[in-house]
Amino acid sequence: MKGQCFFSFLGGAAIGAVVALLLAPDSGQNTRHKIVDKIKHGEQKVKDAVEEELYAHKQQ
Repeated sequence: MKGQCFFSFLGGAAIGAVVALLLAPDSGQNTRHKIVDKIKHGEQKVKDAVEEELYAHKQQ
């Protein structure tokens, strides 16, 4: 349950970040680079969280 809430929060935060970037006054190319950077950063956070959960599960 805790992990599900975390991923729901993370997904909502990612969607909010993308919407904020799309509405920000910037060129299309800069906006696309920002979106790609945010997605890569979010992807790494998800991978880290999954690894942490798997490690914690193995310790039990």
